Amino acid sequence: MAYAIHSNAFRDMSYSRATKYIKERWPEALIEASTCREHLGQVLRDWHSVFKFIIEEDWNSIGAVSGGWVDFATGVGVQSDGYADKQVVIASAWGIPLRLFLCNPTLEPENSREHRIAAASMLGGFVKRWNFAETNICIENHGGITANPLNVQEVLDLASNLAEKRVYTTLDPINYATCGMNPWIACKAIRSESIGLVHVKDIDANGHYTIPGMGLYTKEWHKILDYLMVNDYKGTFTIEYEGKDLEHRDQYIDKAIEFLAEYIDE
Repeated sequence: MAYAIHSNAFRDMSYSRATKYIKERWPEALIEASTCREHLGQVLRDWHSVFKFIIEEDWNSIGAVSGGWVDFATGVGVQSDGYADKQVVIASAWGIPLRLFLCNPTLEPENSREHRIAAASMLGGFVKRWNFAETNICIENHGGITANPLNVQEVLDLASNLAEKRVYTTLDPINYATCGMNPWIACKAIRSESIGLVHVKDIDANGHYTIPGMGLYTKEWHKILDYLMVNDYKGTFTIEYEGKDLEHRDQYIDKAIEFLAEYIDE
């Protein structure tokens, strides 16, 4: 079991500088490498850049690839420009999980079974096309279709049946909390075998993101981690610091690592 640090916590740095900083500051940590525009977006411009990145990067320091700008409800990033395909190639080359959105978080479609079936159908077809890839494709919960864990499980099951291969979720309990659901209750609603990656963060009384141990859902986080351990979760926990206080992010990440240390056997 391992923990990773989301490179978007260092969004004021280039990817190379952020990677170097993280490895110097937390040498035991892996990195959830973001392919969003803040960091690796330029790598996805063309296949030459993708293969160059795979060959030259120290993949031993990377625990997951985190891909934005993919929408299985509309097909953006999936059908024509190869954006999602390039991310699968990177993750598969290193044998690590790939976190994708189901829908664009800023343009979530209305939650309906019609939209869930349409998104699951495109997701299942995409995963089936990459059936041979050595990566777990994990869909993160946000709002809209994915605001409710029962809907997420339905999408995963439909997509997995179509793909003839399990499709996973990136479990983000606090994203459920911001959608009005207790994160512990939401976690239990997802079957443990469907969880491929876990994002670790919390939220404070002012609605600002913080880390477990300092937020509103510390008690729930203890329950969530106990649940995952009892169900033999062996994936990666990513410390996803989204707080606005970037000046003190190191201290926040240190406290998050300390919080997880009781549960994670590195």
